[in-house]
Amino acid sequence: MTAIKQKKLFVLDYHDLLLPYVSKVRQLKGTTLYGSRTLFFLTPDGTLRPVAIELTRPLMDGKPQWREVFTPTSHATGCWLWRLAKAHVLAHDSGVHQLVSHWLRTHCCTEPYIIAANRQLSAMHPIYKLLHPHFRYTMEINALARGYLINADGVIESCFSPGKYSIELSSVAYDQLWQFDLQALPNDLINSLKEWVTDYVNHYYKDSSLVQSDQELQAWWAEVRNVGHGDKRDAAGWPELKTTDDLIQIITTIVWVTSGHHAACFPSQMQATKVMAVLDVLSNHSSDEEYLGENAEPAWKEDPIINAAFERFNGRLKEIEGTIDARNQDMKLKNRNGAGVLPYELLKPFSKSGVTGQGVPYSISI
Repeated sequence: MTAIKQKKLFVLDYHDLLLPYVSKVRQLKGTTLYGSRTLFFLTPDGTLRPVAIELTRPLMDGKPQWREVFTPTSHATGCWLWRLAKAHVLAHDSGVHQLVSHWLRTHCCTEPYIIAANRQLSAMHPIYKLLHPHFRYTMEINALARGYLINADGVIESCFSPGKYSIELSSVAYDQLWQFDLQALPNDLINSLKEWVTDYVNHYYKDSSLVQSDQELQAWWAEVRNVGHGDKRDAAGWPELKTTDDLIQIITTIVWVTSGHHAACFPSQMQATKVMAVLDVLSNHSSDEEYLGENAEPAWKEDPIINAAFERFNGRLKEIEGTIDARNQDMKLKNRNGAGVLPYELLKPFSKSGVTGQGVPYSISI
């Protein structure tokens, strides 16, 4: 109870999402699956330690439901069972990371924003100009993914635990878990993004009446919600787009998903499997990559007020980069400093070309 009151217990819960697929996946050759829940304890040195894993197999093939909780132990057999339980959780986490956190929440859910923007917003519209760099190459990369990565018997189906049910599981996660206003949780980088978006929006929309009377803007948001995300049009979490604050929240969420969220998801996925060669290519920053806040768009430079706001944004990103470097050198932070521990660099804003494990591109371009 003390650990709960002190908020030191965390749960990684893949039970309800995976359990309906256990019997299906177990019918595939050479694979298995459980529903899983993992309990972590926040240690005094700031690291998370797994303390219990629950694996569940539903009623199937005439056998009753099976559920077992595994904990760390020094007993020889128990030690190996604990390792196997952790291996199952790692497989679950890898699959959900790729299918939900990465493909669903960034690549897939961004498409309606792009399509609606190109249908409803003039290229001269200030919000189109703000969003444009965040949509660079996303439709092209998604088309390639559908042909070579998420296709039937493709890389994703052959390398991740749900197998041929991978994209079906991703669709179920969208139906059960996705909500627009939960896609951008506060942190240092998103706070700086919000300041930049706020400066930009407030320059063009002095009061909320201008937001409400902007027919292109309202048509764009209506298409995003009612057509692009039509299955979720009546779900909770959709801003109404009646005020400047609504517009700031909407744009901040979209630019975060296309930049910071995607940067945190994908370049870290180097795996020691046959998918490694593919991930090496897709984690590679090209020499012409455009990074968040590095260079202003030509349209932004035309307005001295917007250009000044961008320069402030660029300065804040450099401060964030320094903060990340300082944390990585802090010996007290055992999760990012010490023997055998990789520093956390995924959200360092800028990067060189190549596979660097850092850099936040404007868009979902890899």
